[in-house]
Amino acid sequence: MIELNNGIKIKFSNMGHFIGGERWRHPEISVPTYEIIFVTAGEVYIEEEGRFYLLTEGDMLCLRPNITHRGYKETDNTRFYWLHFWADNYDEIGVYRHRAEDTHNIKLFFRQLNHLAHSKSSDQLIECKLAAFLLEASGEQSRKSKLFSDVSEHVRINIAKAPTVQSVAETFGYNADHLSRVFVKNCGIPLKAYIDRERNAYIKHLLLSTNMTVREIADVASFDSDNALIKFFKYNNATTPTEFRNMYHASHTNNK
Repeated sequence: MIELNNGIKIKFSNMGHFIGGERWRHPEISVPTYEIIFVTAGEVYIEEEGRFYLLTEGDMLCLRPNITHRGYKETDNTRFYWLHFWADNYDEIGVYRHRAEDTHNIKLFFRQLNHLAHSKSSDQLIECKLAAFLLEASGEQSRKSKLFSDVSEHVRINIAKAPTVQSVAETFGYNADHLSRVFVKNCGIPLKAYIDRERNAYIKHLLLSTNMTVREIADVASFDSDNALIKFFKYNNATTPTEFRNMYHASHTNNK
């Protein structure tokens, strides 16, 4: 275990490189450690406490200990590094979702870390490298635009009201194109795609955590009709809301 000056303690547990086949879905599981997932190929679909994540190459997600997470969609030929560690005061670092700006170098970092983990190297060496990576990622996040943080929080709070790029731009007094460029710079996608992603996640949450009908969800999520919701959902997920709800409860899983 290593301890940083600000009281953060990090202790490495284990790690590996997962290679999935056809129709793989992350199993439903809760572990006592933090778990980092860094995607090197394909897609990973994970839900944790009602938050739905779609991870692609270069995305990193840190899952919290003792909280159940699960896959919500099958995928083919997925590859990712997974790393388990214990930590005290981890919120002081606060890196839970991170998008690597230099995917090549981050892939190399995890490859080297995985080599160390399986070559009987000192855990403390791994912990030092992991801490340095997390602190650097935290620094990148703190430099992100305050405008991005404010707008993304506004979208999250008002997602049930179906915000649009134009309505958000008017609320904050900025040009819509400027806001979209801010989002591309800070999270890799324009504002319209970000709103659609959040709206899609909200619908999935209602489908899996309530017994509401599709028509009721359409009303709550501010769609003009249930057909409009179905069209939106099918475009973003290649399946209908009903099929998604049924598929989730009859999941096919492979263990890591």
